[in-house]
Amino acid sequence: MKYQLAIIAGLLIYSLSASAEPPTPLPTPIGSVPTATRTTSEVDSNVVYLPRLRVDPTRTKTPTPTKTSTPTQTPTATKTPTPQPSPLPTPTRRPDYTPEPRPCDATNPEWQGNNPIYPFCSHQDLGWVGTSGNYIERKLGQVGWASAAWDTYGDEIVSVEIRLEENNQLAQCNRGLTGVGAGGFRRKVNASDSVTFPTQGLGLALYKLELYYTLKDGRIVGRNEVFLCLTP
Repeated sequence: MKYQLAIIAGLLIYSLSASAEPPTPLPTPIGSVPTATRTTSEVDSNVVYLPRLRVDPTRTKTPTPTKTSTPTQTPTATKTPTPQPSPLPTPTRRPDYTPEPRPCDATNPEWQGNNPIYPFCSHQDLGWVGTSGNYIERKLGQVGWASAAWDTYGDEIVSVEIRLEENNQLAQCNRGLTGVGAGGFRRKVNASDSVTFPTQGLGLALYKLELYYTLKDGRIVGRNEVFLCLTP
């Protein structure tokens, strides 16, 4: 009986020792070449062990960022300069012009009172500067100026106004254009004076420039007239 128990005990010990797992080998330390597999009990405490990494070949690679190109700056358009009118013409008077005060009565050769409507004197009647005629033309919308001058005097004159208004007195300016003009004016001026104005703002029409005198007796009389025709 004791012999049988001894055999059973020996088989049991053998079975247990055979089923036990062998010790797990530790990672190989950096810079050393393993000569044999060592167990935990044989680990050198001065050696650092790194874990082994396994790369997954199916993983998606992180895309490399691309360099963003700097946008090209669009050049600023250059504004086309607005056409400017030519310099203002300088109105001129006759060389023998003399400033007031000047006596004005029937003994003065410049006396206009032979016609009782005009009890004053005129050294220079209203006229366009740069031409001896009373008619000038300008192209519609063309940048430019027109100037007129005059020299009248006398105690009977209280004030003077110059007017640029549409007119249809002259056949040489197309009468069919009359009535569509624009840009006339009325201005207070001196008895001896000049006026200059731009013509590009005027419409297709015949214009009359005329002086209107307010006299001491209350009358308002128009005298001298010159014409400006705007053509297509």
